Amino acid sequence: MDWLRERIEQAHSAGLHVVLGLHADPAFFNRLTQPPKALKGYLSALRAQDLELARTWARTLQSDIISGWYLTLEIDDLHWRDSSRRRKLAHHLAIETRKLHSILPRPVYATSFFTAQMPPDAYADMIRDLDAHGLRIWIQDGAGTGRLDAAGRAPYLALAAQCEATAMRGLIFEVFRQADSTEGQFHARPLPPSEMSAALRQRAPCGGDSVFFSLRYLPSTEGKLAY
Repeated sequence: MDWLRERIEQAHSAGLHVVLGLHADPAFFNRLTQPPKALKGYLSALRAQDLELARTWARTLQSDIISGWYLTLEIDDLHWRDSSRRRKLAHHLAIETRKLHSILPRPVYATSFFTAQMPPDAYADMIRDLDAHGLRIWIQDGAGTGRLDAAGRAPYLALAAQCEATAMRGLIFEVFRQADSTEGQFHARPLPPSEMSAALRQRAPCGGDSVFFSLRYLPSTEGKLAY
């Protein structure tokens, strides 16, 4: 943790805004298939781990270093299609956001992605509902994973450009191409240089945050970060 603290302090000193990621469970998506009662308990356990980690960082770092909290769960359009499950998710996130604000009042972020498991309008409604509970959602553009082609992604991304109606707080541009995965492990490679240059010129609509996933794929980090 000392090594990570030093890197965070260096990033802050270099003028970067640090949004701290909290607890990450590698079995997250598998655990989402649990029955409702077990799911509620699981989300409660995740929340407790997030809050403990946030308290640790709030004690360890000067408060001006922390620009926000990041919840590592990825909110997709498959596991939350059912309205009752979405209500459980919203309730969980509303509690967690409120408690994180009591530890250190900073914006709370999470990411979401779509694979055409919900109609675009229904997906947009889910994002708006989570935003109403105080969570700031960054939407993954899906270009790197390739689960949908450009035509399939277009209706979802078009909703993000409806500035008066969207609740999206930013867009995550995937600057990679996903390779075949083995044993559930994510594998990807950077975009070719010509495509990378164009990808890095992209900006989120409506003045939203422009996020690029991730540092490890950028040419300037070659040989410095493990793939």
